[in-house]
Amino acid sequence: MEYKHFCVIDALKFYKTLVLVIIRNTPGEDGSVTSEAEVQYYAMLPGESLIETKPPSMRQHAGALGFVKPKWDEDSNRWAEGATEDEIADWEAEHPAPEEPEPPAGGTLEQRVAALEAAQANAWSEQAAAIREGVNSVE
Repeated sequence: MEYKHFCVIDALKFYKTLVLVIIRNTPGEDGSVTSEAEVQYYAMLPGESLIETKPPSMRQHAGALGFVKPKWDEDSNRWAEGATEDEIADWEAEHPAPEEPEPPAGGTLEQRVAALEAAQANAWSEQAAAIREGVNSVE
């Protein structure tokens, strides 16, 4: 028995989901091997099929990398964008890019890093002085 992940595509080759498949190999009397695949936790619909490939990278928001409506291209054996330009524009309007967070107060990133490094150096100096004075000694 062997486990593999497969992508499910519909009859038009659009990506549906990723599934786990158990593959059982049964030896025949003539020395041949018969393989039986059992999809786990998903009911295959008519017209759907399995392809053994990595799932497509799905776009998370407008401006991000990935596909809006991935479609399997059998000629190139890879995922392609299946959405039209209008579908992509509608999707991006519904999924805008997140707003850039405001930098925290306290100066620029370089100033904040310098302050943290100074605080860490001070803590190390205090710890070294305490060790020299025997604060951590056991009596």
